[in-house]
Amino acid sequence: AYEIKECDWSSDVCSSDLGFLRSVTRDSGGRDWTADTGTVASVSSFGIGGDGELYVLSLSGSVYKLVRVSGAGA
Repeated sequence: AYEIKECDWSSDVCSSDLGFLRSVTRDSGGRDWTADTGTVASVSSFGIGGDGELYVLSLSGSVYKLVRVSGAGA
């Protein structure tokens, strides 16, 4: 199972695969979350809130919260 705070998160605004969300952990390798989350255009930053959830910021000014779904991410 993935723990958000144990992952390095990435996206790329310059590739042909725009809007992807991927994570990498030392123990589990990488995972592409795009099929689960959908694409997020022009990702500029990631952050973890006080609630422990991941937030994704877009250059458009939008802020997205990735919410855990019970049983997901295994």
